[in-house]
Amino acid sequence: DHVDRSGRTPLLAAASMGHAAVVQRLLYWGCYVDHIDAEGRTVLSVAAAQGSLETVSLLLARGLDETHRDNAGWTPLHYGSFEGHRDVAASLLNAGARVNQTDNDGKHALVLAAQEGHAAIVALLLDAGADIDHTSHDGRSALRVAALEAHRDVVHLLLCRGADLSYRDADGRSTLYLLALENNLPMARFLLESNSDVGATDLEGRTPLHVTAWQGHAHMVALLLSHGAAVDAEDCEKRTPLQSSAWQGHSQIVRLLLEAGAVVDHTCSQGATALSIA
Repeated sequence: DHVDRSGRTPLLAAASMGHAAVVQRLLYWGCYVDHIDAEGRTVLSVAAAQGSLETVSLLLARGLDETHRDNAGWTPLHYGSFEGHRDVAASLLNAGARVNQTDNDGKHALVLAAQEGHAAIVALLLDAGADIDHTSHDGRSALRVAALEAHRDVVHLLLCRGADLSYRDADGRSTLYLLALENNLPMARFLLESNSDVGATDLEGRTPLHVTAWQGHAHMVALLLSHGAAVDAEDCEKRTPLQSSAWQGHSQIVRLLLEAGAVVDHTCSQGATALSIA
């Protein structure tokens, strides 16, 4: 039970490397199993992160707590799901792990699995009753993090299972809005083809077309227009995407919007037109 400078015992060290035979021998000789390292992790959390199902099974059989939270609030299920170890996650769930237990950031295992693109674990957690539309403290759901990380297979799975595509965060931003802001064309196209609302506005009345015109993303502007985005949509200050792009000096975007029928002399609430803004 000697502890090294990082707070690890021989049992923790063996579990971190997936050495199930060594873990079994240490357990046989009566090593202390409830030691917690400097990060607040038990040996079960360490083993779940490493991914050895045999080691995890040995520790569960020995009575290790499958719901223990470390300093960050992560449980063994968080670790197994984040690292993509499906069999480990299944074993923990069978042992009684709480599928919707959240960490200090409000994330449960489903959000972590979706974020990392582990479709098989996402399916497993959903089958175990994970809340598909749960949002963490930063307002992100499993669908949102999967979309922002461009994990198309996970996004498709979540949509097939009924994830809320219309969800908007505390600032009123839809997932499509954020994809437009980041110029993530493939995922934006996929969400549009899945009937995402192209005109959903944030709290200031801005549409995805407003923000992508402001950013200067010509291909994204064309994509949104091709899916029915309102070229003359007005935000809370009555500004249109044309005025947003003119303000930033994006001549290519201005041309695209004019070709799509944008009203050239529209005035915002301050009385400015696109020309006077430019």
